[in-house]
Amino acid sequence: MTGQELTCLHTAQDGEIWSITADGNPKPFLHLDNSIRLQPGTYRVMGCPANYQLITELFSALNRKEVESKILIGSPQICRHRKYSCEEALTCLSVLNVHDCLLHRWHVMDNQLYNNYLLLRYFTEEGLTDIVGNVFTHHNLKKTFTFLGLNSMSLAVYFIAEIVDPRWFLNTKKPYRLSRLESYFGLKPGQFSKLWDPDGIPELPLLAYQRRAALLIDIVRSLPGGSPIVTEVEDISDDTQRILKMCRMTLSFIVRNWLKSLDVPGYFDPKKFFKKVGNQADYRKHFED
Repeated sequence: MTGQELTCLHTAQDGEIWSITADGNPKPFLHLDNSIRLQPGTYRVMGCPANYQLITELFSALNRKEVESKILIGSPQICRHRKYSCEEALTCLSVLNVHDCLLHRWHVMDNQLYNNYLLLRYFTEEGLTDIVGNVFTHHNLKKTFTFLGLNSMSLAVYFIAEIVDPRWFLNTKKPYRLSRLESYFGLKPGQFSKLWDPDGIPELPLLAYQRRAALLIDIVRSLPGGSPIVTEVEDISDDTQRILKMCRMTLSFIVRNWLKSLDVPGYFDPKKFFKKVGNQADYRKHFED
């Protein structure tokens, strides 16, 4: 494909879709409403909430055409130094060389990502509705949450919405560590100690990372006694350290298996993750048999 076939798209605050092509000037994008006029090519879209509807509808429309096209979904971090006006976002997207950062910043849209963004779209638009529940049953993390024993769809969907795509958080210099995600969820010791209280989360205005930590605490408190996460920390007597360990393990387990489902190799080995042989065997039976 030539550079002239590149189209960058973004949704403005009023819900209108704008585009920028090789011509260089942002303008309203009218072709999504008319699939006949929708041209094959490469499309770049930033994976932020404003674009969830655009991403799913564009993918569906392009799939109905005979000529193959490609949609590249970018992390919102690629334009983090720009304001999110539609014009600035499009200008940023159009000048990037995606091949310099494809591994952890851009990913090709496929059926699995379509299901993920469809879930996020309806959750953002409607909240926890029946349609969100139906889409969630087909999400690639459903099996992971089931293994943990988490029966709360709401907690699972909120967790997915906080991350969107775990590949965005990987560090190219230390690829198998999840330190960025631990900071993002407030799980560094200095962060966690300011939030954790055995009697409950303080009812104060919480920072973003504290809200995410509170979400993880709710998740681990919802796990049944037989959950592999619970049994792995039975020997930790200190309440704060036990909850922190459970939060870290839960985050790591979900994210590493999410990466595995996205065909990112080398992130999860049950023999290294679980100390208890029984949990290792249960994992293999649940995921591999």
